[in-house]
Amino acid sequence: TLHQGIRGVWNLITAGPSAWARLLRGIASAGPKRWVRNTALVLLGAHLASVARAHGFTHVHVHSCADAAYIAGFAAALSPLSYS
Repeated sequence: TLHQGIRGVWNLITAGPSAWARLLRGIASAGPKRWVRNTALVLLGAHLASVARAHGFTHVHVHSCADAAYIAGFAAALSPLSYS
């Protein structure tokens, strides 16, 4: 929902410098061709962190080592959420 999306962006804004540094390393890790895509995945990760917090989830499991793993990793960088 829009409210969760706003909470996700707020999570991102208020995460602080250490989280921003982890996110920037994650964005840059895939190389320049994926910077725009990874930046979008950060927003999805922020949304996932917000939804997980709202529902009391502490762990997510993803069945992909591609975009889903990036989203889970970015969510973990922004919150205490763990992933496998």
